[in-house]
Amino acid sequence: PALVIGPPLGSAWATSHKVPRSILFGEVPCLADFYIGVVDVRDVALAHVRAANVPEAAGKRFCLQSESVHAMEWSRILGEEFGKFGYKRVKRMAPKKLFWLASKVSQELAELYPDVDKG
Repeated sequence: PALVIGPPLGSAWATSHKVPRSILFGEVPCLADFYIGVVDVRDVALAHVRAANVPEAAGKRFCLQSESVHAMEWSRILGEEFGKFGYKRVKRMAPKKLFWLASKVSQELAELYPDVDKG
C-alpha cells in the first residue's frame, strides 16, 4: 500500500508519519535506493465518500496511489520544507549491499528490501 500523506486532522500519531519523521529527525543515517508509493489523504477521503455512494463498490477493496517518489527526492522535499525549522535531511544513499545486509537483522528493512532498485 501507498504512504498516505497530507495534513493531519489533529496531533495524534499516525503510521504514515514514520517515514518523514525518520528522515527529518536523523533516525536513519542514509536511505536505500527505492521508491515510495504515495497518495494524498484528501484523495483517500474522497475515495471513501465515492465508494459509499457507488453500489458497485460494495464489498470491494481499492488500493490508492497517485505516484511513486524516490527516497532521496522525499528527503530533498522534506529538507526544503522543514530545513528552515532546523531539521536536517538525510543526504546519503546506502549501497545496495549494505541495505541488503541490514535487512537480514531488521524485519522493517526486510519488508522494504524486495522493492530496492525498482521504479
